Amino acid sequence: MKSRLYFSLEGVEWREFGHNTKGVFFKDVSTKAFREGFNVSLFRVKPDGEFPRHKHSHAHVLYFLSGRGECWVGGRTYEIKPGDVALVDGEVEHGYKNTGDTDLLLVVLNAPATR
Repeated sequence: MKSRLYFSLEGVEWREFGHNTKGVFFKDVSTKAFREGFNVSLFRVKPDGEFPRHKHSHAHVLYFLSGRGECWVGGRTYEIKPGDVALVDGEVEHGYKNTGDTDLLLVVLNAPATR
């Protein structure tokens, strides 16, 4: 994604996240081309979709916009609802799953930028 200062996400295609995820899609809001210190993406998780537990060196802010599910952070399980936020430091195991019957939408900030 080329760095743009103003645009509509409506014109950005959903891309399948892949790897070991199930039913997880994303749109980049920003990338390293804008700021290497962070990147922001909009994620969509289909019903029964999951971003399995994992860990890595970068930190996250997960802001849940809509839908219902479970979020795992550091060995604890949380019930997701719109407006919830998960702060995940680097090297802390985390993941989430859509347990509802509609798409789960969330904004993900990675620090430092991962793409």
